[in-house]
Amino acid sequence: MELLIAYLLIPLILALGLSKLVIYWFGRRLLDIPNDRSSHTIPTPRGGGIAIVLATVLSLLITELSGMPQPPTLLYLIAPGLLMAAVGIADDLFTLNIRIRLIIQLAVACTITGVILHNTTHPILIAATLGAISILGIVWLTNLYNFMDGINGLAALQTVFVCGSMSLIFFLKAKHPETLLLMLTLSSASLGFLYWNFPRAKLFMGDAGSLFIGITLATLMVWTAYNDMTTACIWLIILTSFIVDASYTLLTRLTTGQKFYLPHRSHFYQKIAQKLNSHTKATLLIMCFNLAWLLPLAIATQLDKINEFAALILAYIPALYGAHKIKAGKAE
Repeated sequence: MELLIAYLLIPLILALGLSKLVIYWFGRRLLDIPNDRSSHTIPTPRGGGIAIVLATVLSLLITELSGMPQPPTLLYLIAPGLLMAAVGIADDLFTLNIRIRLIIQLAVACTITGVILHNTTHPILIAATLGAISILGIVWLTNLYNFMDGINGLAALQTVFVCGSMSLIFFLKAKHPETLLLMLTLSSASLGFLYWNFPRAKLFMGDAGSLFIGITLATLMVWTAYNDMTTACIWLIILTSFIVDASYTLLTRLTTGQKFYLPHRSHFYQKIAQKLNSHTKATLLIMCFNLAWLLPLAIATQLDKINEFAALILAYIPALYGAHKIKAGKAE
């Protein structure tokens, strides 16, 4: 219990304080200026994800130096996120070319896949297929997290939900204990940042935070699920809200001839926020769906109370219906 408290409190306190420092440092230097495609109306400092990254790393260093147990695989699990955080910081400061970002993401995804799958015993064709799915999935999850960071609290609360849910699910059957420390630390750091981002945003996460979280979750997913179909389905269930919104919106924009690479506000979460005239209500609505529908489905799947593919279908049907009903991806 003492270890659990330490792992939760240290990143929470660090993120609270570091977020305040980011506001001080970037309050006038790195402002997100509203435009006609923004979901906010007040100029707000961005780059708050730096606080999440630093709080996560410093917490792990503090617990290591204090002699608290840490899994030997921790460096493998967090290294891709640190590299992508550096890319995000550069993008926040200088706006990197999209091709440069994509090339770096592909290189990191290939490295993650190679490290995790290099000892696979699958036949070559199956291994190559799993590798391709892994690379594309890592790149997509990294970017979709960036796409979904558009209203107050959503990306940070989703991190708390995903990491907390997967920690609980793995705990139920004593699976993948090597991932718990990172997930708990990341969840707590996101909660500390959330104080400054929700319900009223005094600080935005920015690319540094969203890319760090996106690729870290992708790394954890590949690490725990590459040889376990049930775990893969559970990850896809827990991530349903973000996967469906980002994927449905992008597909709609592609098929309707829109310039999909330009900023917009036609995601499900953005349209819901407009209809409710509230970021807070939109974020809480999505979290209610996560907690009341997705989490029970994931737990039931882990406990073998429901077939994983049936649970996956049940998770995605209401999310797809909601995206279709609100016309996600359609130009206003």
